[in-house]
Amino acid sequence: MIDDDRSYSDAELSTLDLAAVFDGGIVGEDGKMRPELQGIGSVAAAIQLDNQFVTSGQVADAASFKPDGFVPPALDNVLKIGLAASHDDTDRGVFSQWLGMVAAQLVLRERNRT
Repeated sequence: MIDDDRSYSDAELSTLDLAAVFDGGIVGEDGKMRPELQGIGSVAAAIQLDNQFVTSGQVADAASFKPDGFVPPALDNVLKIGLAASHDDTDRGVFSQWLGMVAAQLVLRERNRT
């Protein structure tokens, strides 16, 4: 599915099936975040959320799993996918870290536009 030896365009990542990336779970056998999530998965999520006008602040707020106020549908979908792939508190903690990575990438995208 994901080839770590090639670069992906924003257009390709905007259509990456995040649910399929999360099918392998949140953490690998080593107990760490799976590389597909940490790399291409987080960039794809940032691009997809950015394309739906979700802000870095909204994603950072959602990382607490107690978002304050409106949760955009695109972000709600990502939360549902990630939480469904989480089997325990450790997975949820790593998923929260992943959301933080996505928020940081959104900050970079937001600053690049200005």
